[in-house]
Amino acid sequence: MPFSSHETPFHQAVIQHDLATLLSLLRQHPEGWQKPNHLGFNSLELAELLGFKEAIQLLNPHKPLRTRVFLKNSTHFVKLTAQEFEKQFKISLYSSLKFSCYAALNETLQNVPLSYPYLLEKNLLAERIFQRQIHVDTHPSLAIQWIDSTLEYGLFTTESIASQTLIGEYTGEVRRVCRNQPDLNAYCVKYPTRFFSWNYFVIDALNGGNALRFINHSDQPNLTPVWVLNRRLLHLVVMNQQPIPKNTQLTLDYGLDYWQKREKISN
Repeated sequence: MPFSSHETPFHQAVIQHDLATLLSLLRQHPEGWQKPNHLGFNSLELAELLGFKEAIQLLNPHKPLRTRVFLKNSTHFVKLTAQEFEKQFKISLYSSLKFSCYAALNETLQNVPLSYPYLLEKNLLAERIFQRQIHVDTHPSLAIQWIDSTLEYGLFTTESIASQTLIGEYTGEVRRVCRNQPDLNAYCVKYPTRFFSWNYFVIDALNGGNALRFINHSDQPNLTPVWVLNRRLLHLVVMNQQPIPKNTQLTLDYGLDYWQKREKISN
């Protein structure tokens, strides 16, 4: 395999989605999965990036992620496990960006715009916060809540949130799109690449993502999108510039391009 000279046996097992080998390695070296590979990712982080759920469950030392949700016609929120979340919304729950395979991850890393390390210096605050919260999916004071039949669900605060808080990362599958025949949907966000190409990248959260995919549009949003760079991988996070009170809907400005072929919905 082309990665064998660079990867540890743990990383090779994750890349190949070989659960039996991973179990055997853990019995021999229980802490071996924590070693980073040449890209800087340990085996758990690589499993998250490749969507290897069985490996994530095996390696994740934390309690299972639960998402607060106010379901339609409900008077109180429930905390859904990942499995319950996926069953309720019929999508996969991703705690990080997701790539179809190891080659796709490498291709994305190699296509980071050359200017971004310099342009992102103004986002150092967001990057420092992201470094500390990289294993935190979203801010704990959030809940997905039903609004109405037009907007359906939105994302709300359950407690007040101080200014300059990193709310979370917009997750989904990073995939290529052909400019001539763009296969896009309402949950696609353009992902920066190094060169102009007829094929570019997007983060697609239609079939998989996290709570941030439920953030609705507003012309006066209370959130700001920010790109941060971590181990040569770009991440789209959202922050608030001003304090946000309890029970407030979180919103973003989707931009003019989003509404070019859609009827704008007031919020």
